[in-house]
Amino acid sequence: MPFCEGKFAVYTNDATLIRQSLCIRDYCVVFKPAECVPVNIRLTESVIFGGFLFKHYGHFLLESLARLWFAKEHPNFPVVWVGRDGLLLDFQLEIFELLGLKNPIRFIDRPVSIHKLFLPDPGYLIQTFFAPEHQAFLSVCDPEPVRAGKKIYLSRRHFGGESCLTNEAELERRLVQKGFHIYYPEKHTIREQLAYLSSAEKILSLEGSSLHTLILLRELKSQILIIPRPQTEINHNYLTIAQHKGFCQSYLPDDDLYQNISPVTQSHVQWRGELNLDRLLPMVDQPDWSPLAFYRSIFTSNFQ
Repeated sequence: MPFCEGKFAVYTNDATLIRQSLCIRDYCVVFKPAECVPVNIRLTESVIFGGFLFKHYGHFLLESLARLWFAKEHPNFPVVWVGRDGLLLDFQLEIFELLGLKNPIRFIDRPVSIHKLFLPDPGYLIQTFFAPEHQAFLSVCDPEPVRAGKKIYLSRRHFGGESCLTNEAELERRLVQKGFHIYYPEKHTIREQLAYLSSAEKILSLEGSSLHTLILLRELKSQILIIPRPQTEINHNYLTIAQHKGFCQSYLPDDDLYQNISPVTQSHVQWRGELNLDRLLPMVDQPDWSPLAFYRSIFTSNFQ
């Protein structure tokens, strides 16, 4: 049953819902099951169920690719998707190429019966599970050699949509004074991002999907420091990915990190605030961002 009015589903021949076909996260089922209706179209080939085709960059990386570890092992079987439309965006096509996927693509926009449907277990589940075989499937790019002293800030200022930071321009100006390169990932290809980021000694970023690009690297020697969004706990995906990929990653504590916080309506951003740069920048100056050194330094400074 294709995606329609916020629902889709896969059923057996006797109209039994296959729950594993749904888009499941550790805290919810994202889309409700569509009602099983009579089918007039039949596919006689064997195909692989890809799941829901997200347009959102982060959810595409983590969820739409989650079953494709099986597709890589069976390149002759087409992959069928459900979603709002079958248009593949440029970044999706580039990621398919990076992953070496050769499978034909089918998009289901009406009820259809399929001769044989392979339904692989998702290799990634928001926010808690990352299977070894899926990690291996996604790890396709070698990092560049790290350039000593290279520090990057991943900016969202020109990304489009509302930002949760009201003073990101000032943050960038102050970081440039400290030797940071300001990087706008949406202006570069995925390959370019992977090469540029992996060559950095340090990567500073607001919590956001641009960090998920690093999941495509075989390894990463850079140190990552994440700025949480105002009034929001760090998404557990970053911890899950870092633990399984072996990333050296820390998070800025959110106490006193923002000021002038206000709610936002009609936007994907729930809260907007002004970063307390006098609080943030001394922490960014820490020479070692590895968790043990970084948190020990903050703890010590807070109690002096």
